[in-house]
Amino acid sequence: MVLIPKAAKMISNTKLSIIAFLLFFPSLTFAGLPKNGLGGPSSAMGNSSITLTDFWSQFNNQAGLAGNTSFALGTSYENRFLLKSLSIKSLGFLIPVNNGSFGFNIIHFGDANYNEINIGLAYGRKLSKDLSVGIQFDYFSIHQGYDYGSVTKLTFEGGFIYTVDEKIKIGGHIYNPLIKSKIDDIPILPEVYRLGLEYLISKDLTGFFEVKNQSDFGSSLHFGLEYTYKTFAFRAGYASSPAQFTFGLGIQKNQFILDFSSNLHPVLGYTPQLSLVYTF
Repeated sequence: MVLIPKAAKMISNTKLSIIAFLLFFPSLTFAGLPKNGLGGPSSAMGNSSITLTDFWSQFNNQAGLAGNTSFALGTSYENRFLLKSLSIKSLGFLIPVNNGSFGFNIIHFGDANYNEINIGLAYGRKLSKDLSVGIQFDYFSIHQGYDYGSVTKLTFEGGFIYTVDEKIKIGGHIYNPLIKSKIDDIPILPEVYRLGLEYLISKDLTGFFEVKNQSDFGSSLHFGLEYTYKTFAFRAGYASSPAQFTFGLGIQKNQFILDFSSNLHPVLGYTPQLSLVYTF
């Protein structure tokens, strides 16, 4: 997401100013609402999310909702670079139906001076034993303080997950395709195209790989590993452009799933994320 130029006038903190400067250049853009990697599991694995089939699929690849069979409520909080003004908060709800489920979700980025909000209605279902598809309609808005005004946009996203065999899954996802929207020649919403795979290395170890192309950012690679032991999950990963190492831990206890993740940017530092899901 590229910020509206007027928003830069509201940033006084030195570190925020540096980050805002980086945001104006497409080759360095990485702030704003995330276009993938929301939720502890994905964030801990280099933002690899395209084949995951969990609660967070409604944010990352709606095709993953096809396997959901329970009502669920979840939330996450990411403190980007330990700066409250760059925090990302999310809330979602899942409703199972025949062969799939609906999802309703909200994501909030920023503070009172500048913030972005995305409200989404998602649906994912199975088309066959091996193929799942999903779609989401999004209402996106930018709010600026100091009478700078607001912007709203409607868009959509969707994807698929195909199970090749007992070890391999492939997935694809598109966000905001072919919808051009700009203010002062700066894109409000990028086009994002993602393709990836999941490989079961052993009974308890799974590898993930994903490539993403974002119109205001360029291409990036995402790698992840997940090792499960009883009710615990240990995760690590790497994402390029900008290069970030990630790690995390998950635990499932009865109807609760708690995940912690963190990534480390070589210049801007540490970004922790905590997510919690309750199924009923």
